[in-house]
Amino acid sequence: LNRLADLGKLWGMIHYFHPAMATGEIITDSLIVRNAASLAEDPSKENFKRVVADMLAQTNDPFTKISANPEPEPDSAVIFSTHPDSLTIHRLSNGVLYIAIPTSVIKNPALLNQKHISVPELSKATGVIFDFRNKKHGDYEYDEDFTVEFFRKYLGSMISKKEFRGVYRSYIQHNGFVSQNVGDGGIYSSGWKSASDGTVYLISDQAQKLTIPVSFVVNRFNQPSLTNILRSLQFAGKCSVITEEDPYWYRTRRLYYTTLSDSTDVEITIGYQMIGNNFLAPVPDTVIACTMPGNEYMETCSRYMLNNHNRLQKPETANMDYVHPRPLRDSSLFVGTGARLLGLYNYWNTIQYFYPSKNLIGRDWNAVLYEYIPQFINAKDTFAYYWAIAGLISEIHDSHGGLGMFKNRYIIGEKFYAKPPLRFTMIEGRMHIIDKVKDSAQNLEGVHIWDELVKVNGIPVKQYAENWRKKFSASNETGYYDLVSRFYVLAGEKNTDVQVTLKRGNRYFDVNLKRTVSRSNWLSDSLVNFSARYPVAKILPGNIGYVNLGILTHSEVDSVMNMLKDTKGIIFDVRNYPKGTSWDIAPYLVDKPVNTHLNKQMSVNYTSLFSENLNEITESNYHVILPRKDTLRYYGKVVILANKFAQSHAEYSIMMLQGAGKGTVIGSQTMGADGNVSVIIFPGGYYTYFSALGVHYPDGTITQRVGVKINIPVKPTLDGLKAGKDEVL
Repeated sequence: LNRLADLGKLWGMIHYFHPAMATGEIITDSLIVRNAASLAEDPSKENFKRVVADMLAQTNDPFTKISANPEPEPDSAVIFSTHPDSLTIHRLSNGVLYIAIPTSVIKNPALLNQKHISVPELSKATGVIFDFRNKKHGDYEYDEDFTVEFFRKYLGSMISKKEFRGVYRSYIQHNGFVSQNVGDGGIYSSGWKSASDGTVYLISDQAQKLTIPVSFVVNRFNQPSLTNILRSLQFAGKCSVITEEDPYWYRTRRLYYTTLSDSTDVEITIGYQMIGNNFLAPVPDTVIACTMPGNEYMETCSRYMLNNHNRLQKPETANMDYVHPRPLRDSSLFVGTGARLLGLYNYWNTIQYFYPSKNLIGRDWNAVLYEYIPQFINAKDTFAYYWAIAGLISEIHDSHGGLGMFKNRYIIGEKFYAKPPLRFTMIEGRMHIIDKVKDSAQNLEGVHIWDELVKVNGIPVKQYAENWRKKFSASNETGYYDLVSRFYVLAGEKNTDVQVTLKRGNRYFDVNLKRTVSRSNWLSDSLVNFSARYPVAKILPGNIGYVNLGILTHSEVDSVMNMLKDTKGIIFDVRNYPKGTSWDIAPYLVDKPVNTHLNKQMSVNYTSLFSENLNEITESNYHVILPRKDTLRYYGKVVILANKFAQSHAEYSIMMLQGAGKGTVIGSQTMGADGNVSVIIFPGGYYTYFSALGVHYPDGTITQRVGVKINIPVKPTLDGLKAGKDEVL
């Protein structure tokens, strides 16, 4: 399990952060499908290292690899100054000045002001080599101050403002999760982001230029604050850079190091060091090992500098086109082990990095991965695979997280979701029938509207309902029992029987029912869904306005608000799914800008790999309602009706009217699945959604899993519903 889990996590790191994925050079499926299947078949230590090495090698990146055990590094280096904090000039036989100037010399800045290292004096030599190597770890703490002071003297003599190009980092930035369905998730984006990577230099062009050949010598005890300015000079063709060893620390890539199972150390490229217009930052021009006597080493460096002064190469251009990585769909409902694990890994990593409500899941997300790896591996057919996906989705407790299929839905529907032609709903904590239709396969005359469902196959209905707990996703208990009662409680294989115990008044009786319908969307909830009965708008007794947001359209808003402008108050009925009209209504309710929502989406880049709390890495913005530009303004009271039929856009609409109109919300708990959704694909043609935008009240109060704030709780009663009375209104 450790090895299989680590393979999936490693794939997620590469999938989201390795630059090669973003440029479309590699399809991310290819990295994992074959290797995951191999590891599932043989999860040994040896095979784990083999599949990890294979996956990393497919990136075609020599820096992304299993790390070899490095040779112990020396704790100090040989430097050619008489003292670690001093400056020493060596005059070589070919007229080159070799100046050993470790950065700790900045402890005595006056040493940099000596006349014999001024630009006029240096210009008399055939060339100059500045040896910036520090002696040991810890000396690099002086690099930044030294760099600023040293190049204050020399930068303007070597380079002009027009020639200078600073080094920067480029990496993949995900602002929210871009849907894996093309065309969805329009508010989210992924692409390249650049950030400065070093000190900002003010270049004062100097009259006298240093036109002789110049080289710099550095080692692993120098910091990027120093080496990045050397890259700028290299890029402009003004110098060469020499290192004394393999310059892994002077690379063109930013690397992430992690340790996997069996002490397997890996390194992954997570960004580029860039310069100019999409060029990879230069690497050192040569390596000259410091294994020879000092004078010989200095002479060797000087010969290289003089011989190669006019042959400096421009760095390589980087491919910065962005192609969002997404797994491919498979045409079969049941796929191989590797593809099944791809689906698990893709979903797990998506929630890991992009679910703004991951902290509300209620269990360790790593434990979820461990739990479902065996289920996805051991799924032997379409149905077992389907339920493995359904169980995984249930773990995020998000009512947006339905499980759909691109095709052949009837196969699953007839196997698991057929039911008698009855509709149930929860009323006062009990499940009641609210609609039935004639069925030629059975006699339903003994079943009445409002009968209470007490038992299913002899099991109390609440206990029986627990069978579905890990088969679909629901944000809260209200949403769970609403979905169970509507779709699942009597579901099973088509044309099979189910025995139920019903209660009517004080009488209990058993009925044998047949599951005959796979889809029941045509069954009505009109007995409990009052807003479906009402017109777009009307004036109630007492000069109270009523607006039904479930059917109000954009084109009707102005006429409706004009009709109701003189009422004492308006009741906005949001016990439904609105048509986007709250954006038009809310400006009528404010005379100054009002914040109604705090929206948060995940901001994901390589820094997420170092974060202990991903939920804090978000981009936030307030949804602000602005007054109408004309003088139309509604000053009456505002009341909003809410219940379990309000989800997502409905909840957003309630919050908008609640904030803009200082509205009172009357009703019961909403679904608790607010904000925009994104799509995740599973191989085999399955898809699901999740709430990729976190929606909060302006004070930060959450709505996910909780629902909107209810000011006056009111729930319909069974007696009221039987009488046809809308008690909430």
